[in-house]
Amino acid sequence: MNITKQSLFFKVFVFLVTLIQAQNTKEVGQKGQLLFNLGPELRVTPVYSTDVTILSDEASFTNIDQQNSGLSLNLGLEYFLTKNLSINYTASLRYDLLFFPRTDGTQDLAASDGNQKIFMGHHFNLTYYLNLFKKGQLFVEGGLSLLNRNSDFSIEQRFFDSEGTFIGTGILTSDYKYSTTRFSVGYRRNRSRLSLGIYITGQTPYFTESTSFLIPHIGYRYSLAMLSEKK
Repeated sequence: MNITKQSLFFKVFVFLVTLIQAQNTKEVGQKGQLLFNLGPELRVTPVYSTDVTILSDEASFTNIDQQNSGLSLNLGLEYFLTKNLSINYTASLRYDLLFFPRTDGTQDLAASDGNQKIFMGHHFNLTYYLNLFKKGQLFVEGGLSLLNRNSDFSIEQRFFDSEGTFIGTGILTSDYKYSTTRFSVGYRRNRSRLSLGIYITGQTPYFTESTSFLIPHIGYRYSLAMLSEKK
């Protein structure tokens, strides 16, 4: 999928929310509530927009699929602007691969084992709830996510000539952070929410040219507390 389609996804999302809001006369009934949510999210192996990619130096030190998939813990706050529309912030925590040693005959990393680190993500979303069932609500959600924060690293590289003779060292300092557009749909009943969605990337540190990829995700959240009374 070409990254220029992000704007189209966003326009379609806004159009659907506007249309549904105009036609839907029922309301969730939670205006003014501030909820604390907690739950896991499973990110599936990325799906790339093209097979023709030029990897950056940073990408050669890690596994892109492994670094961008797996389980994260999400903690967030959700505030209801109206009885159907909420704005929310979620922080995600993942303990995942940062980099691994690489030896290709000409370069060597000054590390003997793979390095892992706690990555953070920041997610800012709007959520619209629909009363399509007698019990529970369908919801659509979209927003911006800042992924792989706290992924800064420094690696000492050892360089060798074509005959394998050591010629010097250098320090690579970089990170794997990037921003994405996020969309999801799901079902909420009482305190529980189950959702399916995708992250859509723009420019990332993994490629020397714009190469987008999608990260499907499955999430569950449970509202642990109501921090303010509904109005």
